Amino acid sequence: MGCQGEQGGRLNQETVKPDRRQKRARKPAPEAPVNTPWPIFPHPKGKEFVDYDEDLQIRDILNAVRLGYRDIQLIKRFSTVGMGPLQGRQSALPAARLAAEAT
Repeated sequence: MGCQGEQGGRLNQETVKPDRRQKRARKPAPEAPVNTPWPIFPHPKGKEFVDYDEDLQIRDILNAVRLGYRDIQLIKRFSTVGMGPLQGRQSALPAARLAAEAT
């Protein structure tokens, strides 16, 4: 049986080279705007839809706020925003923005 000595099986720390990726410092990405302004583009006839599944417009969300529904969960229950097939994937953020602006 051959004996490998003290270094047997262990890596010699002097022979391990640093990883190439550690040498290059990456620049942080420039910060992009998180959200786009709402409404993205106004409709010429004022039909700015918030939820296409439930046919809800901006005025419907503002009407719910005027009636006293201040919490987004209550606005969702009153106006049925986000209860269509998309389950609020496209309408949750615009409805929350409108409610925040109106309160």
